[in-house]
Amino acid sequence: MRTLFSFLAVFVLLHGAAMAQTSRYQQYDAPQRQTVDKSQELIDALNKLIDEAERARAADPRFLRDLRDLANRYDWPWQVMVLRDDFRDGDFTKSPAWTVKAGEYYIDWRDGLRSRIETAAAQTTSQPSTGTQQSQTQKVDPGKALLGALLREVLKDPKQQDQQQQQQQAAPTQRITHSQIYSAVQVSNAFAIRLELNSYDKRGRFAFGPYQGTQQSAGYSLAYNPGKRPALELQRISARGTALIDSIPGDLNLEDGKPHVIEWTRDRNGFMAITVDGKVLMEITDRGFRDPFSGVTMVNFEGDFAVRSVEVSGVGK
Repeated sequence: MRTLFSFLAVFVLLHGAAMAQTSRYQQYDAPQRQTVDKSQELIDALNKLIDEAERARAADPRFLRDLRDLANRYDWPWQVMVLRDDFRDGDFTKSPAWTVKAGEYYIDWRDGLRSRIETAAAQTTSQPSTGTQQSQTQKVDPGKALLGALLREVLKDPKQQDQQQQQQQAAPTQRITHSQIYSAVQVSNAFAIRLELNSYDKRGRFAFGPYQGTQQSAGYSLAYNPGKRPALELQRISARGTALIDSIPGDLNLEDGKPHVIEWTRDRNGFMAITVDGKVLMEITDRGFRDPFSGVTMVNFEGDFAVRSVEVSGVGK
């Protein structure tokens, strides 16, 4: 009997080991669920339901308005990135391509795309020397100097004198008043622009925005005026002229040596919101442009500015 129990024990152990090796049941690892951001799809569906409820008058208008305000708070329809540049590659002429239309731009290794325009006094060029001026330390006999001047005047060639007069009467040195750069990318009518800006001096004016056409002469423009009021101006530029859409009466101090983030959004209904460092400064609706834009442009008017990064997004069809 003891032998039988010993045999059965050995059989069970051996059979169990074999079952463990050949078992069709294995440890189950549940597959990882893919986390997909569905927030924008949820907001889009909610806005659609609100639109239908408003048309059918299916709920209290105040409730629907509050519901839409809540949806707008989390709405971000600008999912199509059309331009992104931080200028770290040191070349603004490609990937993406920027074109300088006026003035000069260069890459600052620390602050990105920079444009600096000297003041009028710094740009004034001194008159070239005629070779007749004497050093202040050299003693000159007044009589000899007067005699020499008279002889030069008598012996001067009339033709040469006319040429010198024409050169002196030539057009004055052109003073650089602004610099402009643009990137020709397709931007939808609803857009979002995020710009990281450094302002180095309380002078000048920096403007940027989307444009239409090939001459960058029409579009929206958001301008920052350092040390002036209004500090921000939102303009619409068209064939009819320039119209001021909105402005803030106060002053902004962006000249603290730090980059500041300016965000500008426009939805399909023409509602625009502008924030600086996360603070909402403008909210206004303008439907002056209904077609897509041809690109974005930046202009420096007699200032010293650098753009560390710029992002432009649009909406799908």
